[in-house]
Amino acid sequence: MSTVKILPVLSVFIVVLGLTGCAKKLPESDDSVVLEPKTSSSQDRPSIDYSNDPIPPATLEVADTHLRLVRMMEGGACKNQKEGVKGVFLVYSDPDQVTQIRKQKGDAVFSVFEQEIQDLSLDALNHAVQAIEFTIDPFALDLDDAQEKVFIRLAKAFQNEIANNIQQFQEKYHLSIAVIPFRRTFEFYLGECNLSQID
Repeated sequence: MSTVKILPVLSVFIVVLGLTGCAKKLPESDDSVVLEPKTSSSQDRPSIDYSNDPIPPATLEVADTHLRLVRMMEGGACKNQKEGVKGVFLVYSDPDQVTQIRKQKGDAVFSVFEQEIQDLSLDALNHAVQAIEFTIDPFALDLDDAQEKVFIRLAKAFQNEIANNIQQFQEKYHLSIAVIPFRRTFEFYLGECNLSQID
């Protein structure tokens, strides 16, 4: 069982992309140029912020490209009836590429992007949840430390699972993106996995 929901905080993808895309005006001669995303490798993956900072980073650097936060999605998945996770995922994209795409294709295409990013994120979350162990580390200092260790396992598994899907998305749409779990929001279930609050 899994689910994903777009958070109302940034519920209008096009408006948020518009705000980030207006930061830099491209020269008029660039109208026919398509900005290509860089090919990704394991070194190009975004670094995960393992801190418990309540404010998500507004920018992210991946492969020497500065991406800006454009979306927050809440999602969850159950491994079985007892174990599972829910939390918020941060979506970043390249504002220069957003501006170029908007000029060439209009705003309607961003709803297609939104759905595909949601789908590939949920797929990666499902695989990551199935891949990790939710067992509590007996050497953890306390419950927070134990959950931190589970989060690190989940975040690494999620990045491994989503990497190929992101590369395919970037090649298909010529838009560089990153999706990362936001540590502060994650809850782990060890007794009963209930995702009804996300539905």
